[in-house]
Amino acid sequence: LHLIHWNATLFGSIDEAVGKTHGIAIIALFVQGKSKIIPCFNPNTLLPDPLLRDYWVYEGSLTVPPCSEGVTWILFRYPLTISQLQIEEFRRLRTHVKGAELVEGCDGILGDNFRPTQPLSDRVIRAAFQ
Repeated sequence: LHLIHWNATLFGSIDEAVGKTHGIAIIALFVQGKSKIIPCFNPNTLLPDPLLRDYWVYEGSLTVPPCSEGVTWILFRYPLTISQLQIEEFRRLRTHVKGAELVEGCDGILGDNFRPTQPLSDRVIRAAFQ
């Protein structure tokens, strides 16, 4: 699960922020299907205390074209446990930029948002745990 944020203090839109230093931050969680159902969709319920303590941070890139650099990734160590039904509900979500026209042939369904593992290069990965 990726929760994508753009720096509205420095940039007027997400399009301006893409590819810029400190432009995009992505909070990433592994999702594990279980019988647990989160009672409502309050983003705070996605991040219970143990998840907030152990995470990695690194400067990377978007996972979809144009794969721009300048993305701060925050990846939590422990998976989020939600029901299979909720995983299916996430897969039915759609995306749309407020005020923008829909692209012809694109129904807004969220697709795969991953790509093959990339070389570490000179990136530094910092851990918030031992």
